[in-house]
Amino acid sequence: MTMKKILCVTWKLLGICAAAAMILALVFGKEPFFSLQLLLFTLLFGLVPYTVLHHFLNEETQRRFFGLSATIIIALIYYSTPVLGISLFFIPPIFGMLFKKKVYLLYSYITTLLCYLLVTWLHPEIVFDYVEVISYSTLFLIYLTLLYYATVMMTNEEKKNSLFTKTMQALIIAVEAKDAYTEGHSLRVSAYSLSLAERLNQNGYKINIEELRVASILHDIGKINIPSEILQKEDRLTDEEYDIIKSHSVLGYNLAREMEFPQQIWEAILYHHERMDGKGYPHQLKGNEIPLYARIISIADTFDALTTTRAYRSAFSPAKAKDIMIENDGTQFDSKLLRHFIDIIPLLM
Repeated sequence: MTMKKILCVTWKLLGICAAAAMILALVFGKEPFFSLQLLLFTLLFGLVPYTVLHHFLNEETQRRFFGLSATIIIALIYYSTPVLGISLFFIPPIFGMLFKKKVYLLYSYITTLLCYLLVTWLHPEIVFDYVEVISYSTLFLIYLTLLYYATVMMTNEEKKNSLFTKTMQALIIAVEAKDAYTEGHSLRVSAYSLSLAERLNQNGYKINIEELRVASILHDIGKINIPSEILQKEDRLTDEEYDIIKSHSVLGYNLAREMEFPQQIWEAILYHHERMDGKGYPHQLKGNEIPLYARIISIADTFDALTTTRAYRSAFSPAKAKDIMIENDGTQFDSKLLRHFIDIIPLLM
């Protein structure tokens, strides 16, 4: 879920919670006119200004405005129903963590503490206790410190993943640069694999989309160690050259293990050229001995190979490629997976 969606959902939930809290205050003992006013003030001064004005602000100001508005909503809820407790004020700083900057946590601390002090001072039924205020402030600061370190860990992990993704992209570029005929092949195979996986998940399978995404993008990574003159050769390959080509699955497997990918990924890379009849390579696995991810990538890989121009032939049409693959149903490909793939071919073109 993107940050934009998280904030949108949170914003709606805050509005619903604010309205619900005010209605409860109205039902359980508050004077009706006062409670209706407070409900109106909450919705108007908590929700409306941000909703209307945020389009006109830069991103930095938007985030500060969002945090302030959320804190105001919490403060109004606490004012109307103090029985809910000051723990309500622990909610706004979470947005500071989502924004992944220390300055937002500091800003959240100041605005939230000020709102808490203001409500405590203004509410006729709440006794202003200096000891309680100091205790709350200290506890709140500890809470923010923990959020800050959680933010640092999240940020470091994201940077690591970002570098990891860029490394994968660089490897794919390096592989495809050795063979002009396969430019874009890995990304297309990934797109076809994920489309098939989504269809399968709708029909009872449980496929980890992110793992399959990585496995399908890197399925030919071993070709980085195959000489360009063999990859780009237009004449018929010799038996020795074909054996060198076939070694790419083992080379890719070794590379994936060295990079500490999950087992499902390096197994998919190793076995994506196995066949259901046991005549594939490198280990001549049969049927369900072949991991599911490898069977999926095998279908996607073949379809892209058939529908793109190669050094030794022109591209087939999607219809012709489908017919060729159907001829190999049950021998090269998993019949159940192939039927689902054939159903989605019109959506891929």
